[in-house]
Order: sequence, then C-alpha cells, then structure tokens
Amino acid sequence: MWLVLLLVAFIIWIFYRPFKFWIIDPWRIHRDLWAQGVPGRHIPIIGEIFNIRKCILAENPLAHSTALAAQFGDYYHVSFGPVARLDTFDPALINGILKTNARAYHKAYIMRLVLGALLGNNNLIMAEDEIHAQHRRLIAPVFQHQNLNSMISLMVEITLNHMKKWSIAATAAHDDDKPLILNMHEKMARLTLDIVTSCVFGTEIISDENIHETIYRTITESLELMEKRLFNMIAIIPIINRLPLPSKRRIDKCICEGKTIIRRIVDDRKKGLTKSACKVTAGHETTSTLMTWTLYNLANNPDVCRRLEAEVDSVLKNDEEITPSTLSLLTYTEAVLKESLRLHQPVPGIVRTAVKDNTLVASDGKEIHIKKGTGIFINFYLLHQFDDNQSDKLLYPFSAGPRSCVGQNFAMLEAKIMLALMIRRFRFELEPGQKQYQSIFYSAFDTYGLTEWTLEKMPKNVKTDQQNTKWTKSNGWLYRSHNARSKFFCLKCGHQKKSNDKSAWSSVYTTLLFRARYLEQMDADGVIWSSDQIQIKIFEQGCQTCETYGSGRLDQDSIEQAFYWLHI
Repeated sequence: MWLVLLLVAFIIWIFYRPFKFWIIDPWRIHRDLWAQGVPGRHIPIIGEIFNIRKCILAENPLAHSTALAAQFGDYYHVSFGPVARLDTFDPALINGILKTNARAYHKAYIMRLVLGALLGNNNLIMAEDEIHAQHRRLIAPVFQHQNLNSMISLMVEITLNHMKKWSIAATAAHDDDKPLILNMHEKMARLTLDIVTSCVFGTEIISDENIHETIYRTITESLELMEKRLFNMIAIIPIINRLPLPSKRRIDKCICEGKTIIRRIVDDRKKGLTKSACKVTAGHETTSTLMTWTLYNLANNPDVCRRLEAEVDSVLKNDEEITPSTLSLLTYTEAVLKESLRLHQPVPGIVRTAVKDNTLVASDGKEIHIKKGTGIFINFYLLHQFDDNQSDKLLYPFSAGPRSCVGQNFAMLEAKIMLALMIRRFRFELEPGQKQYQSIFYSAFDTYGLTEWTLEKMPKNVKTDQQNTKWTKSNGWLYRSHNARSKFFCLKCGHQKKSNDKSAWSSVYTTLLFRARYLEQMDADGVIWSSDQIQIKIFEQGCQTCETYGSGRLDQDSIEQAFYWLHI
C-alpha cells in the first residue's frame, strides 16, 4: 500500500513540475502585474514565440516588438514560451535593472540553454555575482588604455593585409570591366576574427588557415543553429532540447571542433579554455556587425561619408602612422560609429530573470513590484529610437552597470582603426536589389553585400595642360601622352615605368569619380579636364618597385601637369 502511494506521489510530482513551470508560474506573474496596472497580454505555453517567428520569416523581426510598444507603451508584460516577462525600453526601469538593482537579476534560463552550450557557464559572459566579479577583475587589466594602445599597430597591420586582398580581387574584377561584389558581413567577420584572435592568442594563428577557418565556421554555424532552435521552441523544451536531432548533432560537432582548436592553442599559453572562447565569440561578432552596418549607413548617406573622408584625410596626412594621439582627433569618425550603434544595435536586447523580489520605479513614477522568477527583456533597439527633442536620451550599445561589456574600449578602438583605413582607400556602394534587416538574437545580422571600389585622392593644386597632355587606357596600363612622348607612371609613388620594364609593375585599371562642382571642361572626345580636389577611383595592385600598396599619393613633381580621363 505504501509503495503504491509513493509511486502515485512520484508520478504526480513528475507531472506537476512541468505543469507548474509552463502553466501556473507564468499565470501568477501576469496576474500580479495586471493587478499593479501594468498593461500586457498572456498567451499560455507558446507565448509570443510564433508571432516573433512570423516576423522573422517576413524578414522584419523587430516589427513585433515595435507593434507591442505601440499598443502598450514603454513597458508591458508578455510571455516568451513559458516565461512570463516584463518587456521595457523605459530609461528609469532599465537603469534600475542594470545598475541600481543589478544583483537582483541574473542571466535568463533561456540564455543559459542557448549560449551556455557554446561558451560554458563559468566565464565572464555567463557567470553571476562574485564569480562574475572575479572574472571581470582578472580580465579588466587587458583592456586598460596602455595595453590597448600597444595593440594599435597589430590592428593596423591586420586591417591593411585584408584590404590588400580586397584590392587584388578588385583588380581582377575590373580587368573584366566588372565591379567587385563583396559580402561585407562575412569580410568584416573574418577581419575582426583575425584581430581578436591575434590579440588573444598571437599573430601566428592567422597563418594557419585551418585554424582560422574552423573558428569562423564553428562560431557562425553554431549561433545560426541556436537561433533557429530557439524560435522553433526546441531549445526551451526539457528533454527535447537534449534529443540527438540533426541540429543538435551539428551544434555539438561545431562546439567540439571549436573547443579542440582553442584548447590546442591555449594549452601552450596556460590560459583558460572558456575564457578564451568567450573572448573570441563576443569579441568578433558584435564588432563585425557594427562595421557592416556602418558601411551600409555610409553608402546611404553620401554627405556623411564625404565629411568622414575629409576628417580622416585631415588627421592622417600623407598616410602617417596611426597613433593614440591621431585616433583621439577622429571625433567625427567616432560619432559615425556611435550613430551606427544607435540605429543598429549589435545586441538589440538582453534578457534577465529576477532572482529575488524587488521594486522598480518607471519614468512616470509608477512603482512596479517584480516577483522572483519574472523574466525581463530590455529592448535597446526601441530605447535608441529617440528624437532630437527627447530629454532623457540614453545610449547603451555595450549595456551598463556591473555587467557592461568589459571590452567596449577595445571594440571602439578596433572599429575606428578599421573605418579610418577603409574609408581612405575604398568607396563602398550598396548592391541594388538586396534586402536588409536586423536580427533580434545574439547579433544584428544583415543579408546584403556591398559593391567595393577603391578610392584615391587627387593632390591639390595640380595644373593642367589641356592642349598637349592626355591620359588614356592601353592594355590595362595608365598611359600618358604628352608632345608625342609616352610615359607610364606609378599612381602611388610617381615612379616612371620604362617601356621595356613591365615586370616591375603590376596591372593598373583606372576609372574616375568626379563631383560636378569641380568640373571645368569636357572636350568632344569625352575627356574631362579638372582643376582641384578631384576624387579618383583606382583599382590596382601597387608598384612592385616601391612596394607600396594603396597608401601613397600621386607625386606631383614626377607626374607634372597630370589630369585624367573618363568616357561617360
């Protein structure tokens, strides 16, 4: 008899736990918030997951939260699967969650299921309270200003190496009279991955293509699969999330490969595996997303791009070395990056769970009692959509409080260097006919490529001899005809190419971009003669004689009275 009763009690307990988790607890939290006058709605079991999934499939994933905000206001309660949560972009509530009452909130259960599998739970990103503080104290010295300044030369070197590859590809494409189309999110991801792995592990990792490719592939594929599993509810259903489904096997394989590579590297350096994985995962994806959206914004705002170019050219004159002092002068460059962070937050929102009862005060003065177990979603995307007349403007691109991003100075330094170097050498144009949208998961993915054009500046005060001198194109060379004499010049250093010395030069293909206000005259053959400040698009591999690569300027003394052509 007692055995039967124990068996019945055990069965009831087994079924009661999921029933309580999926039905009773969410209903109690919603009931309490409704009683306090907090607006919202409750969809049992599935919550808003399928509504969000519909928006994702429609390639407008942020439309759902925007619609809820329009219906309920700056804060409201909904469900995400079985989790009852308070969604907010109210500045006062966000300050209370991230700063004032930070110890009352931990990483959400869902994030532990999703990111914990990839990073582990004993690291800076996933740890809580004292363990998190200990990790932060250990890693913080790495990101002090003196240490970051020592990384500048390495960041510059790696960025230039990637730009060299792009220029070589541009040369090949434009030899066939075709533009070079690049997936800039992929290119930025590989560039930032090279930078962060070099700073964490050392420059030798980049020379090993297998290591580089494995790390990039495992991080990208794992996060994409985890996002799909989350919005299919597979990741949040107990037992089912552990079944060896195809997506689970692929994730496990990626994690195993990535950890094997990182373990092999860190064993030689006596560092922690999860700490290194944490740095690599968090350090490259968000910065690459920032850079991709920045290039997208610049492509759509040419006036901003021109002002940015002017600042970079005025600060980095004659391609002088990038130093902390020169970077500090790039104030508009930093403003452009921050505006991109505001418009396209790399992490558009974060989730927390209340681990104890606490009280928050909203901007309208309402006190909201948050019960233990209540989920929180902070919507940074909506928080940052303020207008010029709004008084309480907040910008939290790297979160805030004790859990703010410890590497935010590293990320901004890296992004500023990359943007300054790229904007001097390249013109980025959006490839037409593509769709762009911002994700709501771990990073703001986009699905577009950019047309990449290299860009060089014309030296000022170049005089022209319209009667006797003309530049034309011949077999891929830049060719100058002047008074029946022909010469070829290096567009980087001004060195003259002898007619029988083709081996010392790489191929050059040139087109020009002119601004209408700088044009003076066009002859009947379509030759444009210009006076000053003309922007020139140059596609080249550089001068093998002087071994420069996209960094020099036209030598006015050598090229004397130079001007260029463009057939419309």
